[in-house]
This record gives sequence, C-alpha cells and structure tokens, in this order.
Amino acid sequence: QFLVIGHPQILSRALQLVGSAQKVVTLNDEQLATVAPDEIGCLNPGSGDVLDVIDGTIDARAGRAAYEYLIRATDLALAGQIDAIVTAPLNKAALHDAGIDYPGHTEILAERCGVHEYAMMLHLPACDVVRGEFGLSVNHVTLHTSIRSVPDLISEEAVREKIELMDDFLIRIGCAEPRIGVCALNPHAGENGLFGDEEQQLISPAVAVTRERGHKVDGPIPADALLRRGAAGEFDGIVAMYHDQGHIALKL
Repeated sequence: QFLVIGHPQILSRALQLVGSAQKVVTLNDEQLATVAPDEIGCLNPGSGDVLDVIDGTIDARAGRAAYEYLIRATDLALAGQIDAIVTAPLNKAALHDAGIDYPGHTEILAERCGVHEYAMMLHLPACDVVRGEFGLSVNHVTLHTSIRSVPDLISEEAVREKIELMDDFLIRIGCAEPRIGVCALNPHAGENGLFGDEEQQLISPAVAVTRERGHKVDGPIPADALLRRGAAGEFDGIVAMYHDQGHIALKL
C-alpha cells in the first residue's frame, strides 16, 4: 500500500498527466492505512504555497516543501508507521534558496536518523549482466561535491570507513564472506605516482588496514575495469571514490 507525502492537488495533477483514474484521498497521521485499492493516500505536512510555484522553475517554496516532505516520511519510518521510503529527486538549488544547507537526501537522512557513518549506495540485483549471487553494490567515499574538490576530501580513514560499511551491509543481506573491490581515483590507478599519488598515499593504506582486519578487499583498481569485474561476479561490493564513478555501474 502506497502513501504519498506531499500536496494532494499536485499529486492529482500528476495523476492526470499520466492518465491515471486513481483517486487521491487526503489523510492525517491517524488514517495512514485506511485507503481503498483504487485510491492513493496523501499526507500533506506542508503549506499550500507550493501551488503557486511555476512548473519547471527553481523556487525556494518548492525546496522548503520537499524538505518538509522528506522529514515527515523519515519520521514516519523511524516510528514504524511506514516500512520504506522512495523519493523523487531533490533539487539542491531549491533547497539552498530555502536556506536549507544540505547537499542532498543522504546527508538529511543521516542527520535525522542520528547516523554518523553512512554512504550513498547503488545496488544492482543479480541478473544476466550482474553475475554475482548477491548482485553488485557500489558505495561512494565522497558525495555531492565538485570533481575539483574530490582529492582533498579523500582520506585513508574515509576509504577504510566505506570499506567496512560495505562489508557490514553485504553480511546483512546474507553474503557470509564479502569480496570488495576499491576504485582508484586517477587514470590507470596513478601509474605508480605518475598521474597522482592518492592511490599510494591514501587508498592503498586503507585497503591494507582492512585486509589486516580480516576483510576480503582488493584495490585500488581503475574504475572501468573494476566495475566490469564486479558485474562478472568477481566482487560483491565496490567502493568508489566519487559519485560518477559509481554511476558507471548503471551503464554496464
């Protein structure tokens, strides 16, 4: 059963656009499980000023509303009133215009949940392309930042933390002995320092420490090669250095 957190009039517009005959039912917190199969329940924690936002524009009112919707959904999940959250994209510029200083969903969710060690993760289930029994999971050391800033945000501790987060996640989904590959930052994994030394100074030491702690981890390996090896079933999880490295997995 689905519940939409948002403005019911905007939801009705969306249903009309896709030609859906489903009826929108406005709910409150005590009515979350009372809609019929041909209805969509809608809970609106925000104001009506979003109705005046021009479609396709960046507007502080929309940014504020999106934040309020996400917070209410998160709180409902934490309270056990809903089982999961699916989000639409968050416009970061609209958030900023509303005075909400977060780069994106991940950071908002982490703070609201009181989590200090976290990562964005992409997950591809096992299929004809992804051969591993547990699919292929990819998390990121850095997130929601410019390419220029990535090298300064990578540290041995950050890489190690993401390796251990990945290992913990894979064990939770039933992978008893996770095999984790770690992406290089630079082309050709730096070519022994010719194209950058982050592999030698930061990434390789983190891999070595996690190996000593008993994790099955390999790297740093150039991202294009590593993601294909992961899809072939050689790795269960991959730690990428930045956002777009991880998204290569979606284009395999």
